Amino acid sequence: MMELKDKILKLRKTKGFSQQELADQLGVSRQSISKWELGESSPDINNIITLSEVFNISTDYLLKEDIVENEIDRDKLQRIMIISLLIVLFGNICGHILWNNYQDSLSLLIGMFIQLLGIGLFEYFAVTMHDNHIQKKFWCLNIWLITFLPIRYFVNYTVTYQILYSFIDGRIEYTVVMYFPLLIALGLSAIIFGLIKKSF
Repeated sequence: MMELKDKILKLRKTKGFSQQELADQLGVSRQSISKWELGESSPDINNIITLSEVFNISTDYLLKEDIVENEIDRDKLQRIMIISLLIVLFGNICGHILWNNYQDSLSLLIGMFIQLLGIGLFEYFAVTMHDNHIQKKFWCLNIWLITFLPIRYFVNYTVTYQILYSFIDGRIEYTVVMYFPLLIALGLSAIIFGLIKKSF
C-alpha cells in the first residue's frame, strides 16, 4: 500500500520530471512538491486533479490508499496493443498482396477482415480495463493503417486515377507507374490520418 507522497514521487520519477518541472506544470513552487513528497503537506483537490491529468491517471489512484496499482494491467494492455497493431499491419500487407495478384474486392475484404480481428482483440481488453489513454493511442496509430485498404481500392476505380495514369504512362519509368496507386493511397490515407488525429 502506497501513501500519496510515495505515489507522487514515483510518478514524477517515472515521467522523468524534476521537482521544478512538475512544479511548473502545476503552477506551484518547487518547495510545495518537495513537501508533498516528504509528507509534510498534501496537495489540494485542484492540484490532485491537475496531477491526474499530467500523469494520465485517475484521481482515485492518488486519493485512495487501498487502490492496487494498475501497472501490470497497463503493461498487459500495451502488449496487447502491439500484438493488435501487428495483426492490423498483417491484414494490410495481405490485402495489398492479394489485390496485386487477383485485382478483386474479395482480396481487400480479406485484408480488412484480418484488420478487424486485430481491432476487436484490442478493444475487448481496452474496454474491460477502462483505459481511454491507451485506446486513444491505439486509434491514433491505426487510422492510417485502417484507411489504407479502402482508399487503395477506391484509387483504382476512380476516373481521376485513370486520367492521371494515362498522363504519366510512358512519361515515367515503369516501376513508378506500377506503384502509382500505392503512392496515391499512402498520400490520401496520410491526409485523412492527419485530419482525424487532430480530433483526438
